[in-house]
Amino acid sequence: MAHLNSKLTILFLMCFCHLVIADHILKKGVGNFKVQGGEGRENLIIGIDYYIPENFSVDSPILIVLPGNGRTGGNYRDRWMTSSDKYSTLILSLTYSKALYPKSANYNLARMVTKKEAVFTKVNDPAEWIFEDFDRIFDLVVASTKFSQLQYDFFGHSAGAQIGHRLAIFSSQNKVNRIVAANSGWHTVTDFGIPFPYGLSNSPIEESIIKTKLEASFAKKLIVFLGEKDNAKETKGHLFRDVESDKQGVHRFERGQYFFRKSKELASQLGYKFNWELQVIPNVGHSSTKMSPIAADFLYAQP
Repeated sequence: MAHLNSKLTILFLMCFCHLVIADHILKKGVGNFKVQGGEGRENLIIGIDYYIPENFSVDSPILIVLPGNGRTGGNYRDRWMTSSDKYSTLILSLTYSKALYPKSANYNLARMVTKKEAVFTKVNDPAEWIFEDFDRIFDLVVASTKFSQLQYDFFGHSAGAQIGHRLAIFSSQNKVNRIVAANSGWHTVTDFGIPFPYGLSNSPIEESIIKTKLEASFAKKLIVFLGEKDNAKETKGHLFRDVESDKQGVHRFERGQYFFRKSKELASQLGYKFNWELQVIPNVGHSSTKMSPIAADFLYAQP
């Protein structure tokens, strides 16, 4: 039996060295490949920087990482490598380039709006949004590698966290298991009295429909990570300021607490189960470098 297991291990490793996605072969260690955008936007290329640890197996977890406004997928991949080795996790860190996805409307706001002269205009067609990219990239990796995962986890920091919480609200029918949204700059608050994209009034989804969809949204495992020191004294990152976003608070720590509190209140009013969590991270400001290993321990350390 030991001899058979050894042969199976060798066979797996031989196969593992030839995992092909499009014309790229995934190998253990660091690498990158590119995929097209969704249907109708195939010219909008997405870069994926990945890391496959030596101890990875077909049963190991997969994590999709969304960077902040710098769109530096490679840097974010690198920040997860130590935790990837520790927890045997495949890291897929995505880069939506500023050339192809310019400004916050095409990234932080997931192409749900266009913006001109400080005026947001909603985009009603979900096919134009970027949310479906994540399942598609996950499915591509699983199909190409024959891994056994049915779900993946999601980590977004800053601008990536903006995408993460909007993913939970507007695209809850997906294959994401847990979403960690860390240090989001501002939010789409689950309040029908606040205009979209700051709230849900006149959003791309009709109010009656989104109220029903919110049951699934609140049932998702969204974990809001807030750095305790990501406050008025923090100078890292660009903090978007206008009249509506400042109603959420004047810094990220306040805004995250406001977002979570309003979400919990609406879930209670609608009688929906509320599965979201708030995690205040002590002695951490606006730092993806510090947040990443903490998020890894939260997601993958054994209880």
